[in-house]
Amino acid sequence: MTSRSNLKYGQRAQEHNNPLVKKLFQIAQSKKSNIVVSADLTTTKELLELADSQYNLNFDDTVEG
Repeated sequence: MTSRSNLKYGQRAQEHNNPLVKKLFQIAQSKKSNIVVSADLTTTKELLELADSQYNLNFDDTVEG
């Protein structure tokens, strides 16, 4: 299997079959950032605690799959 990690996120999004993975690559491309977090949290408090603990993150997009 050939590594696709050398491709830009936009190209990887176009070539991927999974809609959620496509969306994550599109978000990373639009934000010009490879920081993507997936967290199984049930409360806003938990999400804000995670953000506070990880430097200066902001959450502009919420993706549900």
